[in-house]
Amino acid sequence: MLPEKRKEIVKLRTQDDLSLDEIAEKLSISKFVVKKQLYAGLRFIRAYLEKFGELTPTILAAINLSLIEGILSADHYKSFFS
Repeated sequence: MLPEKRKEIVKLRTQDDLSLDEIAEKLSISKFVVKKQLYAGLRFIRAYLEKFGELTPTILAAINLSLIEGILSADHYKSFFS
């Protein structure tokens, strides 16, 4: 559902817990592109969960916090979907 590059960026941030700088370096793209793609991916996940899944207040708060602060802890994210 997500474009491959966006999916990879979201995975690197949420599952591998890489920073935006580390992702940018690994993929040889700018931090701005990483941030833009990450936020777009998280917005898609939020919209998808609102439409097709259970979007609990806790999950919504975690996604919103991630979008606002640009910080998404892999441990926090995994705990919602494990």
